[in-house]
Amino acid sequence: MPAWLERFLESLFGPSWRTALAGLAAFLTVCYTPVRAFLDGDASTIPDWNPVMAAVFAFLGFAKARDNVVTSQQVQGSPPGQLK
Repeated sequence: MPAWLERFLESLFGPSWRTALAGLAAFLTVCYTPVRAFLDGDASTIPDWNPVMAAVFAFLGFAKARDNVVTSQQVQGSPPGQLK
């Protein structure tokens, strides 16, 4: 992956951008079907929003989780070698 793309993703999602991006992808995948059913224009279609709520909490968990390749110092924003 190009370095500029990694820097961009890190600026959007933080040091654990891989985990946050996986959570976002899972969230969007789960939300696709109910949103499509909601927007189909058919009044008899009733979307199931329960999976969306579960996906919201899963995304929040993934967004706060730390990647395996990220150290605690990187998460806290400390320079290498200096602990808070």
